[in-house]
Amino acid sequence: RAQIQNSGYDGWWSDVENSRRFNNNYFVSLVTKGWMPQTRVDNNSAKNQWVNSNLNFDNEVHPEMMLNTDLCLLYSNGRTEHEEIRAADHDCCAWTIPSAAPRAVRVYSQGEFCGEPENVTEFWSTLPTGTDDADRVEQWQAWQERTGERPNRIFADIRGACCRGDRRAPDCGSVTHPTGQAAKEVFEFADDEAVWLKEFKNAWWFVTNTRNQQLKLLDE
Repeated sequence: RAQIQNSGYDGWWSDVENSRRFNNNYFVSLVTKGWMPQTRVDNNSAKNQWVNSNLNFDNEVHPEMMLNTDLCLLYSNGRTEHEEIRAADHDCCAWTIPSAAPRAVRVYSQGEFCGEPENVTEFWSTLPTGTDDADRVEQWQAWQERTGERPNRIFADIRGACCRGDRRAPDCGSVTHPTGQAAKEVFEFADDEAVWLKEFKNAWWFVTNTRNQQLKLLDE
């Protein structure tokens, strides 16, 4: 966890149960929870972070946080291309639709999305994702005809759950296709822990077995 006396930030990157486990919950949290900025942590203008903004979540009991360097992996202030997101400058809510990573919601979040139970998120998980603009328009039209629902109303419902009940909170970029610098990988790792573990093992082997001739022992 981050502690004010050490880094100036405050909170855990995960919930109580997953904080003691080695798993993909970091990525699941990015995808299945809402995040809003908290500025001037402990009244320090240089310390700004993002906190869990699920409607029914109590940050006083077990504060959950992310830094700019965490949120930028998935989210962006730009709707079509990456634009750096900063808690100090962007008063927005970072969230994405549950259908973007359905296994993350169903398998790793026990059916919950932004704190809402499975019977609610099951319908939200039917939202189309589309791969390009034309495909998205066609899919949304078909979805609307099939369900009789208006997308804007559903988005407002989800936004309310993810953004402290504010159905009109400004979004951090696109909620259907986030443009963070590693959005594709975040969704993959959130949806499949085995994929993340494989990549982690490869990265661990590289950093522990690749010698850098310029490195020196601390006592040299």
